[in-house]
Amino acid sequence: RKALESPLSEIELSKTADEVFFYGVNSKSELLTIRLARSTDHKAEALIRIQLSNGKVYQLKETSGFQQEGCDKRTFSCGRLKLHYLSPMRRWRIFFNGLLRETSEKDAESQKMVHVKFALMWRATTDAFDFLSDINNKILATGLAKVKWNTYLPPVE
Repeated sequence: RKALESPLSEIELSKTADEVFFYGVNSKSELLTIRLARSTDHKAEALIRIQLSNGKVYQLKETSGFQQEGCDKRTFSCGRLKLHYLSPMRRWRIFFNGLLRETSEKDAESQKMVHVKFALMWRATTDAFDFLSDINNKILATGLAKVKWNTYLPPVE
């Protein structure tokens, strides 16, 4: 599972992409979403969304180059966001120090930028699901074969 969690090398990224995604919600319906994706076109994209119970939303969407120089094989980075795994599929350290756009339900078009800094430990509370190994290919193929198709794309709703 370490290989699944580790960032791909630049050579591997010339053929495929990698991504890390976190989503969490607490008892007050406050949520945190973090995504870092790196693609074959030598670009990385970081996304952060923090939604608080008071209606405030803090967002980042940033595109800036590949892995920062000096990052080890356990760290994904893009701009000011760094994601470092401690235990594959279980525990991560997440660091951010930069500007997020603040909006609210009343002012969704706001361009107000606020400085946000956080360092947190992410612990998985559920088992990891790997679509490559945890799904029965025969059952998936049978299910897709039985569904009526109107286009070339699978009828997934």
